Amino acid sequence: MENQERSEELQKIQDRGIEFNRKNRTKAQPSAEDIVEEIKQEKPK
Repeated sequence: MENQERSEELQKIQDRGIEFNRKNRTKAQPSAEDIVEEIKQEKPK
């Protein structure tokens, strides 16, 4: 059970890093695809 929580925590950190990188790379209005992707990631799996 602890392992599950840890991997979920790592996944959140990874997602945050990916999101941060994407924002810094584009530095523009997010495309519709980016918005859809962000919404998908926010929903619990």
